[in-house]
Amino acid sequence: YSYGWLNVTGIKITVTTAGAEKIYDGTPLTKEGYEIESGSLCDGHSLSVSYTGKQTDAGTSFNTVDVKVTDASGEDVTKNYSIEVKAGQLTVTPKALSVRSGSAKKQYDGKPLVKESFELVEGELASGHTLAPVFTQKEAITVGDYENTFVCYVKSSDGGDVSSNYSFEYVNGTLTVEPIVLKFKTGSAEKIYDGEPLTNKEYKLVS
Repeated sequence: YSYGWLNVTGIKITVTTAGAEKIYDGTPLTKEGYEIESGSLCDGHSLSVSYTGKQTDAGTSFNTVDVKVTDASGEDVTKNYSIEVKAGQLTVTPKALSVRSGSAKKQYDGKPLVKESFELVEGELASGHTLAPVFTQKEAITVGDYENTFVCYVKSSDGGDVSSNYSFEYVNGTLTVEPIVLKFKTGSAEKIYDGEPLTNKEYKLVS
C-alpha cells in the first residue's frame, strides 16, 4: 500500500478592526468594532474578539485583537480557521498649547534685565503635568527692545519628559532697556558789547 494524505485546511477568514483618532489627553485611546471582510463561519460557529490595541502618547499604533471561534457547545475551534487580522490605526495627535513669556522694562543700569515668568494662554495640560520653560534670551543689558524667548517642556508627575505629546505656540514678551535720562543746566552770563563772543562753560547735572 502507498498511502496518500488527507489534509484539512483552515477556513480563511479576514477580520478588519476599526480605527480611531483623538487629541492627546493622557488617557489610552481604544476602539471596539470589527467586521468579517471575507470568508464565513461554519453553521453554529461564532467569532469573538478581545481588544489588545491601545495608544496613549502622541503617535500611531494598530488596533490589535485576539480572535477566537467557538462552536455551538462553546468549544474552542479556532484552529480550524486561518484568520488574518487587518488592524485599523489608533492615532493620538499632540495637544496644542499657547504659552506667553513675561515682559519687563527698566532704565539702563549696566545690569542684565531678566524676566523668567510665563502663562498658559490657550489649551490645558493633562492631569499631573506641569510646564517647565527654559528661557533662551541672552542678557538684555544695553538699550533696546528684546524678545523674551523661551522653550517649553512638559514634565509628568514622576518627572518624566512628556513634551512630545504637546505642540507649542510661543508668544514672546518684551524686555525693554531704556536710556538714562540726564538733565543738565548750563550757566548764564552777561556783558556789555565788546565785539567778542560771550560764553559760559559752566553746567551742572540737575537730575
